[in-house]
Amino acid sequence: MPVLVVLLLLALASARLTRLVIDDSITLPLRAWIIKRWGPESRLTELSNCSWCAGMWCAAGLVLFARLTGLVDGWAMAAILVPAVAWVGEMLRAMIEE
Repeated sequence: MPVLVVLLLLALASARLTRLVIDDSITLPLRAWIIKRWGPESRLTELSNCSWCAGMWCAAGLVLFARLTGLVDGWAMAAILVPAVAWVGEMLRAMIEE
């Protein structure tokens, strides 16, 4: 599969997964529990509420999955794709929000 197609697919998946983590009502109880358990100023709270923070970790997980399943060739390419997927995913998420 061409790298640009993989990038687009991973970015779309990352945008959706990031939205699930930080915005969707289904994860609201988890975010509330994190705030209650670790406090509003904790790093985990920031991770669960910051689209750029969560987006990077979502992208990293998706790219790792793509690498382990053979969708992405080489660890160097996987390392390069993580920030690219996170950025494109966040741009897509921001466009959807507007």
